[in-house]
Amino acid sequence: MMKETFENESWFVEFEPDDGARISRLCYHGFDLLTTGPDHFKPPSKDFGEYETRPVFGYDDCFPSVEACRYPGLEWVVPDHGELCWLEWNAEVQSDKIVFSVESEVLPIIFKRTLHFKNSPAILGF
Repeated sequence: MMKETFENESWFVEFEPDDGARISRLCYHGFDLLTTGPDHFKPPSKDFGEYETRPVFGYDDCFPSVEACRYPGLEWVVPDHGELCWLEWNAEVQSDKIVFSVESEVLPIIFKRTLHFKNSPAILGF
Protein backbone atom coordinates (compact mmCIF):
# COMPACT_ATOMS: atom_id res chain seq x y z
CA MET A 1 0.00 0.00 0.00
CA MET A 2 1.12 3.52 -0.76
CA LYS A 3 1.36 5.62 2.43
CA GLU A 4 1.37 9.41 2.51
CA THR A 5 1.75 11.73 5.46
CA PHE A 6 0.74 15.14 6.79
CA GLU A 7 2.53 16.78 9.71
CA ASN A 8 2.50 20.05 11.60
CA GLU A 9 3.55 21.05 15.14
CA SER A 10 0.58 19.25 16.75
CA TRP A 11 -0.51 16.54 14.32
CA PHE A 12 0.90 13.59 12.41
CA VAL A 13 -1.33 11.75 9.95
CA GLU A 14 -0.49 8.71 7.84
CA PHE A 15 -3.01 7.74 5.16
CA GLU A 16 -3.34 5.32 2.28
CA PRO A 17 -5.18 6.76 -0.76
CA ASP A 18 -5.02 3.46 -2.65
CA ASP A 19 -6.63 1.60 0.28
CA GLY A 20 -9.90 3.50 0.56
CA ALA A 21 -8.13 6.55 2.02
CA ARG A 22 -7.64 4.64 5.25
CA ILE A 23 -6.17 6.83 7.97
CA SER A 24 -3.62 4.38 9.32
CA ARG A 25 -2.19 6.74 11.98
CA LEU A 26 -3.57 9.84 13.62
CA CYS A 27 -1.29 11.30 16.29
CA TYR A 28 -1.81 14.41 18.38
CA HIS A 29 1.36 15.63 20.12
CA GLY A 30 2.85 12.14 19.68
CA PHE A 31 -0.15 10.19 21.04
CA ASP A 32 -1.83 7.68 18.72
CA LEU A 33 -5.57 8.33 18.64
CA LEU A 34 -6.50 5.28 16.53
CA THR A 35 -5.82 1.57 16.65
CA THR A 36 -2.56 1.04 14.78
CA GLY A 37 -1.72 -1.72 12.32
CA PRO A 38 -0.68 -5.09 13.72
CA ASP A 39 2.94 -6.25 13.49
CA HIS A 40 1.70 -9.57 12.09
CA PHE A 41 -1.72 -10.30 10.64
CA LYS A 42 -3.45 -13.66 10.44
CA PRO A 43 -6.93 -13.73 8.86
CA PRO A 44 -9.64 -15.13 11.18
CA SER A 45 -10.48 -18.82 10.91
CA LYS A 46 -14.22 -18.06 10.68
CA ASP A 47 -15.92 -16.20 7.85
CA PHE A 48 -16.51 -12.69 9.21
CA GLY A 49 -16.73 -11.18 5.71
CA GLU A 50 -14.23 -10.19 3.06
CA TYR A 51 -13.22 -7.03 4.94
CA GLU A 52 -11.87 -9.14 7.82
CA THR A 53 -9.44 -10.95 5.50
CA ARG A 54 -7.13 -7.93 5.79
CA PRO A 55 -5.83 -6.05 8.83
CA VAL A 56 -8.58 -3.94 10.38
CA PHE A 57 -7.21 -0.79 12.00
CA GLY A 58 -7.26 2.98 11.75
CA TYR A 59 -10.22 4.74 10.15
CA ASP A 60 -12.01 4.36 6.84
CA ASP A 61 -15.46 5.18 5.49
CA CYS A 62 -18.12 2.52 4.99
CA PHE A 63 -20.71 3.63 2.47
CA PRO A 64 -23.46 2.79 1.56
CA SER A 65 -23.49 -0.12 4.03
CA VAL A 66 -21.23 -1.84 6.54
CA GLU A 67 -22.68 -5.26 5.83
CA ALA A 68 -22.75 -6.94 2.42
CA CYS A 69 -26.29 -6.62 1.05
CA ARG A 70 -28.35 -6.01 -2.07
CA TYR A 71 -28.78 -2.36 -2.99
CA PRO A 72 -32.49 -1.51 -3.48
CA GLY A 73 -33.47 -1.07 -7.11
CA LEU A 74 -30.12 -2.17 -8.55
CA GLU A 75 -28.64 -5.52 -9.47
CA TRP A 76 -25.73 -4.78 -7.12
CA VAL A 77 -24.53 -6.48 -3.99
CA VAL A 78 -22.83 -3.87 -1.84
CA PRO A 79 -19.46 -5.28 -0.69
CA ASP A 80 -18.67 -5.96 2.95
CA HIS A 81 -17.98 -2.52 4.55
CA GLY A 82 -19.41 -0.71 1.53
CA GLU A 83 -17.85 0.33 -1.73
CA LEU A 84 -15.65 3.27 -0.70
CA CYS A 85 -13.08 1.42 1.40
CA TRP A 86 -12.21 -0.72 -1.63
CA LEU A 87 -11.56 2.20 -4.01
CA GLU A 88 -8.53 4.39 -4.63
CA TRP A 89 -9.17 7.96 -3.47
CA ASN A 90 -7.71 11.34 -4.37
CA ALA A 91 -5.92 13.08 -1.52
CA GLU A 92 -5.00 16.76 -1.69
CA VAL A 93 -2.67 17.83 1.11
CA GLN A 94 -2.85 21.55 1.88
CA SER A 95 -1.11 23.61 4.56
CA ASP A 96 -3.74 22.96 7.27
CA LYS A 97 -5.95 20.18 5.89
CA ILE A 98 -6.28 17.06 3.78
CA VAL A 99 -9.15 16.83 1.30
CA PHE A 100 -10.04 13.26 0.32
CA SER A 101 -12.49 12.46 -2.49
CA VAL A 102 -13.68 9.48 -4.45
CA GLU A 103 -16.33 8.84 -7.08
CA SER A 104 -18.54 5.79 -6.69
CA GLU A 105 -18.23 3.27 -9.49
CA VAL A 106 -21.92 2.33 -9.10
CA LEU A 107 -23.88 5.24 -7.61
CA PRO A 108 -24.03 8.84 -8.91
CA ILE A 109 -22.10 10.29 -5.96
CA ILE A 110 -18.79 11.90 -5.14
CA PHE A 111 -17.85 11.34 -1.50
CA LYS A 112 -15.56 13.85 0.25
CA ARG A 113 -13.87 13.82 3.64
CA THR A 114 -11.96 16.89 4.81
CA LEU A 115 -9.71 16.88 7.86
CA HIS A 116 -8.71 20.31 9.20
CA PHE A 117 -5.70 20.56 11.50
CA LYS A 118 -4.47 23.44 13.56
CA ASN A 119 -1.52 23.76 15.89
CA SER A 120 -2.44 23.95 19.55
CA PRO A 121 -0.88 23.10 22.90
CA ALA A 122 -1.28 19.54 24.14
CA ILE A 123 -4.54 19.13 26.05
CA LEU A 124 -4.54 15.38 26.59
CA GLY A 125 -3.26 15.53 30.17
CA PHE A 126 -0.90 12.54 29.92
